[in-house]
Amino acid sequence: IGYFIEKYGIEQIAFNDDDFLFDHAWVKSFCEKFKSKFRSIYWGCSTRVDSVSLEILKEIKEAGCWFIYYGMETAHQNLLDLLKKNTTIRQARDAAHWARKTGLVSESTFMLGLPTETPKMGWETIEFAKEIGLDYAFFLPFHPFPGTEIYKMLMTNELYSGRYEIRYKGIYEPQVTYVPSAYGNKATLEKMIGEGYRSFYLNLPFVIRQLRMLRSLNDFKDLIECFIFFLFILFRRKES
Repeated sequence: IGYFIEKYGIEQIAFNDDDFLFDHAWVKSFCEKFKSKFRSIYWGCSTRVDSVSLEILKEIKEAGCWFIYYGMETAHQNLLDLLKKNTTIRQARDAAHWARKTGLVSESTFMLGLPTETPKMGWETIEFAKEIGLDYAFFLPFHPFPGTEIYKMLMTNELYSGRYEIRYKGIYEPQVTYVPSAYGNKATLEKMIGEGYRSFYLNLPFVIRQLRMLRSLNDFKDLIECFIFFLFILFRRKES
């Protein structure tokens, strides 16, 4: 970090460890060292909802952390259990609540089109993302990676029947490759994903949160650029 400050003059850094807050004793030690060396640097991290507590979020906020990223995935416990996520809906709610309470910007990804999911369940996941007060949410199609246990289950168990177009282009596969039978076709699932973004970002509570976060003219310019990019993504998704 010191090298990047000296060579590039960085002001922010992100730690992309999947579960940065797993070991609370280590995190507290890290925060003390970070505060003593890099007081002017802001940072963010990713973690699981079962690795956070109000106390540890206060610790990282005091050490300069300004955003935290979760992978909540869905609003339905049976789907979390199917994914073997080993987390609960209550933990997701608490994680979002504690982030708001400590003043951290929170964001999370959600998967739509999970095995046995219905359009109604998908919409409930979108509403859940709005309800718990996340600052940002990302809605991605579920992608069964070849070689994983759930991929084998999809191939052999009629309970999880659906339409398949299995391929691998990256961890954030943007295209729908699996459609659960309740959705009927790829277009229905793609529309649900688009509705997720429209419903989450084009609503008054989100706009109010963004305006409250503005601190300078540059912040306002960044917000306008993000909004333009967001509209581009929406219209491109509609056209495709």
